[in-house]
Amino acid sequence: MPNNRQTSSTRPHHQIDFEEIEHTADRALRIYGSNLEELLLNAARGMNSLMVTKHVPCAEHQEKFVELDAMDTESLLVDWLSELAYWAEIEMLVFHEFKIESVSPTHL
Repeated sequence: MPNNRQTSSTRPHHQIDFEEIEHTADRALRIYGSNLEELLLNAARGMNSLMVTKHVPCAEHQEKFVELDAMDTESLLVDWLSELAYWAEIEMLVFHEFKIESVSPTHL
């Protein structure tokens, strides 16, 4: 049962941002992006789709800033998703909007 999310008109490069794929373990996603920034944003959106089944608007606006350094791009992706998972689990805080100010293969 794939969970496909259509892209908005501001991201015309792909038909979908991410899709849930069959996996023998828990759950898995295939993430799409035309560049690293788009890939990281879509990975965050995809992880949220697994954690939150229904978006509940919150009256309180919260922002968090994060700076990550990693030894390679794969580690940067893992660190990024781990940071978001930490806020969701420990602080019960799930973000629905993300902004990346700068990104390189080893820095976010």
